[in-house]
Amino acid sequence: MSVPVRVWQWLGQDKAHNAAHVVLAPGERAVLSTRRHWLVPCKDMLPMAGVMPLAFAASFLLDMIASSLWWLQLALWVGTAGHCVHVGYRIMVWRADMFTVTDEGRLLRVWGVFERHVIEYRLAKVSHRELHHSLMSRFLDYGTLRLESGGQHDDGASGEFLKWVPQADRIFRLVHEHTLETQWQRVFTQATGR
Repeated sequence: MSVPVRVWQWLGQDKAHNAAHVVLAPGERAVLSTRRHWLVPCKDMLPMAGVMPLAFAASFLLDMIASSLWWLQLALWVGTAGHCVHVGYRIMVWRADMFTVTDEGRLLRVWGVFERHVIEYRLAKVSHRELHHSLMSRFLDYGTLRLESGGQHDDGASGEFLKWVPQADRIFRLVHEHTLETQWQRVFTQATGR
C-alpha cells in the first residue's frame, strides 16, 4: 500500500527544502533537505490520545453523577483544549525544524516558529563526526549526529548534537564524502602549488 501524496506533503518529504531556501546563497542548491523524524510530534500526540478518551469518560460520568458539577466539566474540557493547542504548537515546531545539506559544503539547521534560527556547519571544517543508532532508531531510520570542528575542544562538551535526524546515515555519508573531497583538494593544492 502506497502513502498518498498529500500525506507526504504534510510530512514535508517533498517540499522540505523550501524553508531552507531562505538561507541558501545565490546559485547554491540543496543536496538533501529534510525535517526531523516524524516520531518527534508523535511523542506529544501519544499522551493526547490517552487524555481525550479519559476526558470524555470523566465528563460523561460527572454528568451522570451530578449535573451541578458543570464547572468541573468545563475545567476538564478547557484543560483538554489547552493540551490540543499545545500539541498543535509542537507540530508547528516540528514542521519548522529543518536539516539541509548543500552542494557548497554546508549543513544548515533552520528552526523556529515565530523567530527563525539558523546554525551553519561548514563541512570542510568538520574534523570529527559520530553517528548513533539505537535499536529502535535503526528500525525507524533516524539517528543522532555529532559534529566537531578542528577549533573545538576535545572534552566532549563542545560537539554539536543533532537529534532525531531522519536518514541520518545518508547525511553522515554526505558529510563524510564532502570532508574527504575537501581534504583531497587541500592535498592536491599543496602538492601542485595551484
